[in-house]
Amino acid sequence: MSDAAEILRPVHIGLDVAIFLFNTDRGSQATDLCNESAILLQNLDFGIHLPIPDVLFNAKCAISGITNAERYAEELLYKFHLAGELTMQLGDKYEAQSQFVYAKQLFKNALTIMQSIGHKREDAMVHGRLGIVLRSLSDMQKAKRHHQKALAIAIEIGDRQREGASYGNPAEIGDKRRQVADYASLGSVLVSLGETGKAKEYQEKALAIAIEIGDRKGEGRSNGNLGTVFAFDGEYQKAKEYHEKALAIAIKTGNKHEEGRIKRNLGEVFASLSDYQKAKEYQEKALAIAIEIGDR
Repeated sequence: MSDAAEILRPVHIGLDVAIFLFNTDRGSQATDLCNESAILLQNLDFGIHLPIPDVLFNAKCAISGITNAERYAEELLYKFHLAGELTMQLGDKYEAQSQFVYAKQLFKNALTIMQSIGHKREDAMVHGRLGIVLRSLSDMQKAKRHHQKALAIAIEIGDRQREGASYGNPAEIGDKRRQVADYASLGSVLVSLGETGKAKEYQEKALAIAIEIGDRKGEGRSNGNLGTVFAFDGEYQKAKEYHEKALAIAIKTGNKHEEGRIKRNLGEVFASLSDYQKAKEYQEKALAIAIEIGDR
């Protein structure tokens, strides 16, 4: 058996075990195994760093005792991708439980896997998730960097789609929708950093793309985000207008959680405009929705 085959077999087994560990809620052990498998594969480089797909291709060429080596290498690549997806999902669970430190570590592990196998879409998704978790940990500068990377990759993927296919195909619309989310997330971080001019610019870009592709959820969120930016700058009349647009979309799409959040924001805006009766009405409506949907 060749050296390549001797390394690929334990990697294959290791990834099978890692996926089993993910599926039995032992994510920490699973990610350790994924990292060890990646290190083993890099040992095939003979000291030259290559992305994992290239390592697998070189291994395929070196193997003499394994039939259909190309399929074998592709299967390993698929398992790495699956392990990365499962790591992201585990990070999502920790984030939903507000365990942001654990979520951050899992997303970093997922990022390493996705970058190693060259999956750009997932790379962008993990950068976005890291940005959100870092915002929750109040590390705004790092959050900004990750959102910028997510946006840059989303734009790059979108440009490639336009070169190779007609506009409007599902893959391109999905990439555009990610751009909406990335522009919006980056804009929100910039508000926290006091960069409101740039924040408005990014939220307006998010809004324009959302309208272009018919993304009503993104359109509503972008209107709400613009309302927040204008309120931060003391432009309460404009803030009111954008929040009212966001509210209309939330009601039309039946998004009760978003409806309650926007009504609460509108209550604060009306208070800033000294319309205390309206402020009271919106805060009471927001409270009623929170009770209705069990949002504590």
